[in-house]
Amino acid sequence: MIAVEHVADWVNQIGPWTLSGREMRLRRLNSFFNYCVEKNWMVVNQAIEVAVRRDLLSQDQLIEKTIPAFTEGEVKTLLAAIPVDDFWHGAVLLAYHFGLRLSDVCRLEKT
Repeated sequence: MIAVEHVADWVNQIGPWTLSGREMRLRRLNSFFNYCVEKNWMVVNQAIEVAVRRDLLSQDQLIEKTIPAFTEGEVKTLLAAIPVDDFWHGAVLLAYHFGLRLSDVCRLEKT
């Protein structure tokens, strides 16, 4: 059986993972455990009680690194390689002009 300690040990294990990487690991595990609870495969989501231990992280691991956006030249190269009627052509344009990551564009939903 999975215990809170197992989840905490996995999320907070010594390694190169940054704060945001550890938080993402915990969110994904929490989401998976919620699914398991909804399907009655588990009784309790053990990830709910776990938090990322910031005190175990170095200063470099705590700092969020900015990911540089595509340059205009990179966008032109991408658009030249993608057919105009392809979803990704529009996704690249939307991401570039609105400052979004391609993963953000893929998660957009019609409301």
